[in-house]
Amino acid sequence: MKQFPLYITIFSIIINVLNIITGSIYLANPSNSLIWNINGLFIIFTIMFNYFFLSFLNSKQLESPKQKSDIRILSYLYFVFSFLSFIVLFFVNFTGFTPVKSINVIFSVAIVLSLLFLFSFPAFISLYWLVKKRRIKDQLENTEKEKEKEKEKGTIVCKIAKVILLILALLGLSLGIVTSIIFFAPRMQNTFFFLLSVFVAPAGIFIGLIVLNSSSTLINISNKRSKYFKAKIALIAVFGLTFTSLSFVPVAYTPYTIKQAELEFSNAFNPYFDGDWKKVIENSSFTDYFLDDPFQLTGYFFGIGKFDVQVITDVLYFNGSKSNYSVDKDIKLYFDAYLPKQTSETLPGKNSTIIRIHGGGWVLGDKGQLNVQMMNRYLAAQGYCVFDIQYGLNNETPVFGKLKIGPENVYGQFTIDDMIRQIGNFTFYLEEHAEEYGANLDKVFISGSSAGGQLALATALSIDSGNYTEIFSNKLRIKGIIPYYPANNVKYEFATKSKDEWVNPSILINESSPPCLIFQGEKDRLIEESEIIKNAYLGTGKTDCALLTFPYAGHAADIYFPGYFNQVFLYYLERFLYLYGSYKS
Repeated sequence: MKQFPLYITIFSIIINVLNIITGSIYLANPSNSLIWNINGLFIIFTIMFNYFFLSFLNSKQLESPKQKSDIRILSYLYFVFSFLSFIVLFFVNFTGFTPVKSINVIFSVAIVLSLLFLFSFPAFISLYWLVKKRRIKDQLENTEKEKEKEKEKGTIVCKIAKVILLILALLGLSLGIVTSIIFFAPRMQNTFFFLLSVFVAPAGIFIGLIVLNSSSTLINISNKRSKYFKAKIALIAVFGLTFTSLSFVPVAYTPYTIKQAELEFSNAFNPYFDGDWKKVIENSSFTDYFLDDPFQLTGYFFGIGKFDVQVITDVLYFNGSKSNYSVDKDIKLYFDAYLPKQTSETLPGKNSTIIRIHGGGWVLGDKGQLNVQMMNRYLAAQGYCVFDIQYGLNNETPVFGKLKIGPENVYGQFTIDDMIRQIGNFTFYLEEHAEEYGANLDKVFISGSSAGGQLALATALSIDSGNYTEIFSNKLRIKGIIPYYPANNVKYEFATKSKDEWVNPSILINESSPPCLIFQGEKDRLIEESEIIKNAYLGTGKTDCALLTFPYAGHAADIYFPGYFNQVFLYYLERFLYLYGSYKS
């Protein structure tokens, strides 16, 4: 096969082996240095090269029928396994490492296997071709009968493979189309697209590679003898490259996002730190614990760490049967605690307390896996005592139709007032048990997402006001609020029965309110509520509320922990917590 360049095959082996080596090094010791951004680009380049290389190899007329059949089957397997690897990597990083060691082992193995599937297959195919190339002269003397046998054997396997590949390819291309609609269409009110955008928005890189995979698959399984083969190839290639490029737009936009976030953060907080918050960070003794860069591309694929912390799960803090409110009688509320293993003084958090409240439209959700539990682990590894809590969910209002995701022990006919009251019960529990967990109640941050963001604002501002001591412990000192896309001012029936200032916590903002850092996707229909919060701060003469917005991000765009949205926010979040926790007393 003289027409096929030998150096391309050797190049394929080298870059794939290099990816296996660098990937293994990263998994053994994840870090945030610039080199891993470069390596991330190398990963994307290699995967794209593999698809083009295998498509090119399969289009050539190989001298040996067996070699042709084997390479085609191996290529088909690579298309399937790489497709599945992208899904596995997203799922593992989305789910996050858990307190269950056996699951963590499975997840670690899944990441390693994905790394091997992505890069060992192309390297093996290239090596196979090189080895077989030297034996082709001997194989040329095969009888016609042997050739037919190889052809028949390859045809049966390939027919089965083609059906599987066709299904995956069509699914992949459909996903690319839907992703582009979500990214570039106006904000959608449709519940289906609203929920779909939650998973699609942070998965743009994986979806782009899946689209490229699907396009390459269709090219490889197309009938090369067809009269319109070249036209079909051109159409598929244009389609694939277009939707791959569109899926990559959010990550390509990340440098701009970082620039805007830096400006917003500095404008908000510089006035409170002698005009330069960065100097505080640079002069601290904890710089080694902070992220070096707002985004790291290799981490997007393989995660940004496991974070070895102490986790205590399912601690009962509220038994409804003992409540003075009859509506509580059937519920029990629990929390998980994520605690640092190191001495508090050696970590930037210094045992400051973070209370995290899950989202879910007040009708679904839970602590743990449904509340980006990797964030809990990360913050605990930074030295914070993190409490991920349950609260009562309303069981009557169909916010998401018939969708019901949450433990049975939390459901009842609850209003927002009830939910706030139940969270207040946790503050009294924490007052009594803070010493057990080493939690510093003089430095408390409250965070939540969506409905949890609204509840976090209402809770933090109410505690800070000092006007609700019958609901909340007065021993907590609120140092900051971190609402993610807060769902303020909701109009559901259970909300209309609640206090105005708890449905719309912006009412509680005044000149002494604690600082605030908001995560908000620009494609999220709740963005106006975040803007109202920031304007309420500005209206009191305060600037210490930073609204970090993310282009192309929809609702809950932080759910993929190592994603290009969440990594950027995490960079500023850890600095916000240090500035107002450990540094500012």
